[in-house]
Amino acid sequence: MAEKNADVKFPIYGIPVNTREALGVLHLKGFIADDCVLYSGASMNDVYLHQHDKYRYDRYQLIHNAALANTMSGYITTLLNDPAVQRLDSRSRPKNLEIKEDIRQFRQTLRTLAYNTPGSEGVNGELTVTPLVGLGKQSPLNNTIHHLMFCTEHRLVMCTPYFNLPALLIKNVVRLLKEGKQVEIIIGDKTANDFFIPEDQPFKIIGALPYLYEINLRRFVSRLQRYIDNQQLTVRLWKDGDNSFHLKGLWSDDTWQLLTGNNLNPRAWRLDLENAILIHDPEKVLLEQRLQELEQIRAYTTPLQSYTDLQGIAQYPVKVRKLIRRLRRIRIDRLISRIL
Repeated sequence: MAEKNADVKFPIYGIPVNTREALGVLHLKGFIADDCVLYSGASMNDVYLHQHDKYRYDRYQLIHNAALANTMSGYITTLLNDPAVQRLDSRSRPKNLEIKEDIRQFRQTLRTLAYNTPGSEGVNGELTVTPLVGLGKQSPLNNTIHHLMFCTEHRLVMCTPYFNLPALLIKNVVRLLKEGKQVEIIIGDKTANDFFIPEDQPFKIIGALPYLYEINLRRFVSRLQRYIDNQQLTVRLWKDGDNSFHLKGLWSDDTWQLLTGNNLNPRAWRLDLENAILIHDPEKVLLEQRLQELEQIRAYTTPLQSYTDLQGIAQYPVKVRKLIRRLRRIRIDRLISRIL
């Protein structure tokens, strides 16, 4: 395509977060145009844009803020200047093996590279947006997610398409419940997972993932059933026909909100390069907008009353059941949960 349209300058870059895709990918989100940032966890393809009969549900936030746009675009410019980053639309680009050492050094750089944000003097009590980026378990983004949950005073709402929370986040949820606080978790039904394969279609190994996530959720709900019974914990499953669910995000009390593409799973926590925008709204300027968005998200959800509302392994299709039992025998299901 680039050769057929040689007069059109539209460079395409490949940013190698690791030497192998299974060990880490670029998962940054956002579109920047002049002084605007359109932030979403969505990718740019037909299903997200609902070009055919199905859609993948996600969040889209348009932010008019020149400083934010400049900060986020400046970070990308820094990435593109690294020798590990190559033009994918060029036939003369080197092979990965030729730049293997550059990629390794680049990954180390990514662990400490941050958005160069302007000073925040004189903004106490005002509505602010702060971009965050991170790679690795101890990244600033991961620390922010942890502290946002840990410091919730009344109510935490979180969305994730895949229920496979890192152990630290599970501990945070349990601690909030023990302290008498409210927690709401909104997740896609397993049939709304983008890896789900209907029974009338040929089965692939990747199709077991939605069932593994449901097993995680069933175990979690069973453990915390008493908090569902006393209405402290609300777990909602999203389902709208054959469409899929891809929402992520955190809302802490009425003052903090995190827009992110982070799936809140071990892969995002350890392997992928992730980003987010933290919104602090102490005067609750965006409260009405926030409540409207959450009501819209809840529109196609059903609250779980018990872990028995979810299927057990014995109720899964035969091929799924056999595969999961085989994975458990060799304990590879634990490895899968750490990288997917």
